Amino acid sequence: MPRGATTFNAEAAKPEVAPIILVRVLNIPERNAPSNTTSLYMTDAPADVAFFDESDAAKTYTSCGLSFSNAEASTSNEVGSCVLRLDNVDTRFSALAQYAELNGARVHVLRAFDSTLTSPSGAQFIFLGHIKKR
Repeated sequence: MPRGATTFNAEAAKPEVAPIILVRVLNIPERNAPSNTTSLYMTDAPADVAFFDESDAAKTYTSCGLSFSNAEASTSNEVGSCVLRLDNVDTRFSALAQYAELNGARVHVLRAFDSTLTSPSGAQFIFLGHIKKR
């Protein structure tokens, strides 16, 4: 039984698909002012894409080199861990790593398609969890 919404499942059933990965890193606090938070929206698409945030508001997902290890669901649908890697990040990401506390930030990893980005139900959740730096 597919885990995506109807919009996602219809696209995923096509014989040829090109999925896009979308990553949300939510409510990242600043080290010196923890009440100030920011969220990041990233994609592995070749260019920035418009999609929705966790509240179904329109957001731009910034294109960057990202990859993640396979997140496998257990029989209880719990995911143990997922490794997220970022390459070729711009200065905004570098500054964030220096001045923000990424450890513990909430992360959503989703899979979508170009044709399903116009609907909040156009993506399938792959992983929900928190950053645990190594």
